[in-house]
Amino acid sequence: MIAVVGLGLIGGSLALRLVERGHEVSACDPDPDARAAATEAGIDVHDAPGPWLGDAELVVVAAPLDVIPGVLATLAGLGDGTVVDVGSVKAAVHRAAEAAGLADRFVGAHPMAGTEHSGFAAASPSLLVGATWAVTFTPETDQERLLRVVRLLRREVSARVTVLDPTVHDRSVAVVSHGPHVVASMLLAALGADEHPAVSATLAAGSFRDGTRVAGTNTARTANMVLENRTAVADHLRRLAADLGDLLDVLEDDSAVLAWLDRARAARSSWLTPTDDEDSVERVRTAGQLAKLCADGWVVVGEDGADLVLRRGVLNAAFQREG
Repeated sequence: MIAVVGLGLIGGSLALRLVERGHEVSACDPDPDARAAATEAGIDVHDAPGPWLGDAELVVVAAPLDVIPGVLATLAGLGDGTVVDVGSVKAAVHRAAEAAGLADRFVGAHPMAGTEHSGFAAASPSLLVGATWAVTFTPETDQERLLRVVRLLRREVSARVTVLDPTVHDRSVAVVSHGPHVVASMLLAALGADEHPAVSATLAAGSFRDGTRVAGTNTARTANMVLENRTAVADHLRRLAADLGDLLDVLEDDSAVLAWLDRARAARSSWLTPTDDEDSVERVRTAGQLAKLCADGWVVVGEDGADLVLRRGVLNAAFQREG
């Protein structure tokens, strides 16, 4: 049995996918509407975490970040199942798992997918399919459990998996997720403070829509991830402020402005273009080999017998869909 604690957008989507794939899934959520809908979808539903979790081979904690430490404390002493979370910050959750005595059987995970909507009503069994998942570990993590989680994600949601140190994960998501959430909110706040906001809103098109979409998400969830990762987010925002300062300094110089924009375009071309290099393939079967390659940008994209197959230059399918 696989247990899911929390039936929001991510937990609900994963639970629906696992049921669709033939797994026995039990779950809990404080929202009675979510519980009713999940029951109708074939999920065995409970009101809250409890002794029933001791029967699970895998427990997926999909609760809000500020609730996760309490859930992990509840799990201490309940069975021997592997515990995975799906939160967007990893170092703090690994510390909570260690405090709860779960460090050896805890594996961090973060699917790089979602929408601006929340709750089980927005969940879909296809939401996480093909997305990139960060899987995180510490020296205390049981390596066999880590590998089982990687293989489960590959088989059940066709995940592209990168295995990372939690601190590396948190610094990276500050750049590509948490920082953009802050900037999206900043752009909307600037619209509200504009001299002619109604005119600006009338003229808003694709670039403003895409740049502000994530500011429509649940604000408590966004605040949780920004605050739990505040050091990395602050470092990133300082770099952004410095870059904007550089642009302001050269705004009267046409060629300098073009060069500033060209640098950004070159970065997009260098880092956000998928590769078709068929020779860029590695096969590994140990957690140590896996972590070493993923730290250099390799991503697990398949299995070949006992081997995990990795490629370089693999973009998140969700990024490519949003385009």
